[in-house]
Amino acid sequence: MKLEVYSIDGKKNGKSVELDATVFGIKPNRTVMFEDVRRIHANKRQGTAKTKERGEVRGSTKKLFKQKGTGNARRGDIKSPLLRGGGTAHGPRPRPYNFGMTKKAIQLARRSALSLKAAQEGVMVVENFDFETPRTKDMAIALTNLGLEGKKILVLTPGKVESIYKSGRNLPGVRVLESNKPTTVDIMHAEVLVFLEDGLQELQNQLAVDPAVQKARETRVSDTQARIEAAAKAKAEKKLAGSKKTAASKTSSAKASSAKAAPAKASTAKATDAKVDAAEEPKAAPKKATKTSSTAKKATTKKSATKTTAKSTTAKKATATKSTTKSAAKTTTKKAATKSTASKTTAKKTASKPAAKKTTKSKKTDSGEDKS
Repeated sequence: MKLEVYSIDGKKNGKSVELDATVFGIKPNRTVMFEDVRRIHANKRQGTAKTKERGEVRGSTKKLFKQKGTGNARRGDIKSPLLRGGGTAHGPRPRPYNFGMTKKAIQLARRSALSLKAAQEGVMVVENFDFETPRTKDMAIALTNLGLEGKKILVLTPGKVESIYKSGRNLPGVRVLESNKPTTVDIMHAEVLVFLEDGLQELQNQLAVDPAVQKARETRVSDTQARIEAAAKAKAEKKLAGSKKTAASKTSSAKASSAKAAPAKASTAKATDAKVDAAEEPKAAPKKATKTSSTAKKATTKKSATKTTAKSTTAKKATATKSTTKSAAKTTTKKAATKSTASKTTAKKTASKPAAKKTTKSKKTDSGEDKS
């Protein structure tokens, strides 16, 4: 972007200046600009706000009336936050409001603000000038010659030019700063940025970015935006496909229900036809019906008889099996009893044998004594 250079008289001097595209021609990042403005305003806060709480207010600690029974709101002493002159509940306390941002983010915010001003045609370049003595009138005349009377103006000088600063500080809506010091708030607050030629060059040297790096950043941002848009589009398509599926399922279920209802309607129609035919038939029809009912009764009685016989046979089998199991149990008990008696007799025999031996020994000893 090229801008014409004006003289202090408000006329073009025939020169033009090329604005750096990486400073004045980027796509403004409004989110970063907002965060930088918020940071600047927050860092200006003193953070000394303080109110007295319940424990800091002077007053009696007596409970004025009992807790229950009076119908009043429950409260304690006269320092309660419910009363006029009492303490403040959850009031502010001194604290810092500062927060920081990275240097790259701050520079991006400044470049975004400058690009926004350039897009709104709020940038003007003036040749370098200086006043011999600081006079507010001379500065006002220069601004009226440039057609900037009654506007919020930010004059950016190369370094600190004392005469311009002192001449413009008393003018309402005019602010003079060094070209490397304006913040995002200063740039956005002004309607027109008036650069001196050297001041513009100084600012561009400070904020300029390598074109390759800037291009890489822009491609990265565009890629992320394209990816986000593609994801949103895929999500919308998926939602649309789901809605179509639900609609198709509803139509298929409706068709199925109608198909099910058709046979039912046909059966009801047949039933009604049968009733009509039965009504039109002669009186012999009821006799046939009674005959069929009697045959049906006979069939049911036969079925019940077969069921009862089957039950009786199963009961007999069960009783037979029970009796066989009882007899087997008895035989086993008899065998066990015989075994026990046999064991007892063998035990008696074994016990009687040593007794017999003892008796024979005693007899022998008795006979020997007699012989002697």
